Amino acid sequence: MKITIISIFRDSEPIINNCLQQLDELEKNTDASFEYFFYENDSKDKTKEILNNWTNNKKGKLICENINTPKFGSIKNKERFSLLAQYRNKLLQAGKPFKSDYALILDSDVLFSNNIIEQYLKYMKEDIVMITPNILQNIKCKMFNKDRDSYYDCLALRDKKNREGMVWVSNPFFDKNDRATWDRGEPVEVLSAFGGFPIIKSEVLNKVEWSTDGDTEHWNFCRDVRKYGKIIVVPKIITRVIIPQYILNYLTKIYDDAISKQWKKFLSAE
Repeated sequence: MKITIISIFRDSEPIINNCLQQLDELEKNTDASFEYFFYENDSKDKTKEILNNWTNNKKGKLICENINTPKFGSIKNKERFSLLAQYRNKLLQAGKPFKSDYALILDSDVLFSNNIIEQYLKYMKEDIVMITPNILQNIKCKMFNKDRDSYYDCLALRDKKNREGMVWVSNPFFDKNDRATWDRGEPVEVLSAFGGFPIIKSEVLNKVEWSTDGDTEHWNFCRDVRKYGKIIVVPKIITRVIIPQYILNYLTKIYDDAISKQWKKFLSAE
């Protein structure tokens, strides 16, 4: 089996060593050959140096550029999504046609287990072309199961009725059938999802690219992926992100109003 890992970096020094260590452990724990396609731009720290050293004896390609593009935080911004799509597409252009069996698309701040590929392959079938994980954040669920961590990547998530995922909840779906499926621990078919470290069949990745329009670069990417098969989210496959404290402090100021609006939307969907 051959695996391609795709990731983008910028000023990633605080997290990059942990990211690369996870990839080392993943490679050791997986009976496969790996190649890495990494993109870095405009870093002011040691990100480029660290990537150059780590990829020196790896198959694949590292692209580093100084192009003076704006830097955004993790915010909803169309220019940010457009730039992210451009960065990801540069890696597709560098690697196509990928000769691997599967590709995994990694957000560099995501935490994952060293057997995640083994977990994914248990759910991969002929009609399924992309699988995304249940990405959790260090914010407890604000509705229903309040002892559980909540699902993170709600913006990329779209159910089969094209509804965005619910925020700050452990079960992000509005549809009662999807909710029941999720609570049973079974995969849910969606129009779009990402989850920070999805797996996709490389033969499909060779036929698509990220779009630079829309509210996130993933919606139209997933639309094109679905031309070749199904996308599912698996609640039992866990990835994680750690939200910084300063963002948590801000979110506490808007929880009540946001959850109140979400309750109304949830009840109207029933």
